[in-house]
Amino acid sequence: MVLAGQRELRVEDRPADPVRPRVLDVRVAARPAHDGAEGEPARGQQLAEAQGCLQCHTTDGSLTATGPTWKGLAGSVRPLTDGSEVVADDTYLFNSIVDPRSQIVEGYEAVMPVFFADQLDEQQIDDLVEYIKSLAS
Repeated sequence: MVLAGQRELRVEDRPADPVRPRVLDVRVAARPAHDGAEGEPARGQQLAEAQGCLQCHTTDGSLTATGPTWKGLAGSVRPLTDGSEVVADDTYLFNSIVDPRSQIVEGYEAVMPVFFADQLDEQQIDDLVEYIKSLAS
């Protein structure tokens, strides 16, 4: 799913996948600016609790079978199920919320709901990203 003002770029130099073509997400770089407000970690924490994110993701570093912990996630290198790796930067974190099945972390299944792009506005997603970043250390 591509939100308004976004674009997808096909990456031709990766091996073909008969089920899904490889897509390089440039959503954060291509998304239109909102009101200029930065994400707010406290609002992100409240939103994570209200949306049920913490049912599958921990914030203390403990592991679950459902989703990766958010403790130390931001800025880390994440191994993906396709054998590649990605740095968990703002773009990765944003895309993991709006298109959670595009890059699955090794050791986990594609079970995160895909409806957050329709339920959350850009400010709320930015708040979640800032909350996750606040757990980096």
